[in-house]
Amino acid sequence: MKITNANTGPPTYSPDGATALAAVSEAARTEEQRRTAEQRRIANAAGKERDQALVDARTAGAVAEQLRVRPSLPQPPAPPVAHGGSSAAGDPLDVLTDVLSRADARAGELANYADRAGIAGQACEAAMTR
Repeated sequence: MKITNANTGPPTYSPDGATALAAVSEAARTEEQRRTAEQRRIANAAGKERDQALVDARTAGAVAEQLRVRPSLPQPPAPPVAHGGSSAAGDPLDVLTDVLSRADARAGELANYADRAGIAGQACEAAMTR
């Protein structure tokens, strides 16, 4: 809206200025809607990627659990424990299986965290560069 005043009377309003202001407002509104839609698309894509990472992690965990299960083989009798030692010290393979199982479980937790952090970072980066 353009106001003119030649010091000869009351100000007058130009319809060209009002049209220009309306066009600028509409362009700003359209740009904001485009940006909002783009951010929504980025967030949805990140959510889908996160969900797929969770499915992959669960599948990998199930496979790892199947690999951890040892077949039931006949075991030789355990030697008697002379000094009240721990039961874990009886079979080195059991100790190794336990240690590797714990390490694998922890690695899975860390991988899950890294997946979530990476996906969130990529979504944030995508939102900031658009």
